[in-house]
Amino acid sequence: GTPVAIDRAHLSWAHAHANVLRAWRWWGVDCGDRHAYFWGVPLDPAYARIAARKDRFFNRVRCSAFTLDAAHARAFHARLLRDSTRFALGYPSALAQFADELRAAGRDGRALRWKVVITTAEVLREPQRERIAGVFGCPVVDSYGCAEIGVAGFEHPEGGMRVPVESVVVDYERG
Repeated sequence: GTPVAIDRAHLSWAHAHANVLRAWRWWGVDCGDRHAYFWGVPLDPAYARIAARKDRFFNRVRCSAFTLDAAHARAFHARLLRDSTRFALGYPSALAQFADELRAAGRDGRALRWKVVITTAEVLREPQRERIAGVFGCPVVDSYGCAEIGVAGFEHPEGGMRVPVESVVVDYERG
């Protein structure tokens, strides 16, 4: 139950971000593209201000993954229709819930015209992928990583997960 702080060098962060951006390009999106971000919102006001600055810097529109209900989903969908985004990024559970809420409300997820939905931070289950893709009409791809190294694998358009071998070593045992 004790939070863990991960200290990383600037070069480590640079490698991690370069790996993510390369994978985004596989799917037709790039650094600076406006995107919907399904993530947490810090409760501490100072951290909330920092998060808001990061959202502006990374050109993302944040939806709290932890307060997402029917009313918030409708309001966020309306905002995205006014303030267009090229793709979505976030927890698969939040993206699936957003898709479910739009479908239940009779809202058109395809009107957002997303190129791709990228999931991270949780296991993407196949039923979630199907629901998200069905509502938004675009590919749903998974990225796998951790705080210590960043992305360790990213789904590729030709299939399978690709490992950024320039900066990540994956060790595994055959079962």
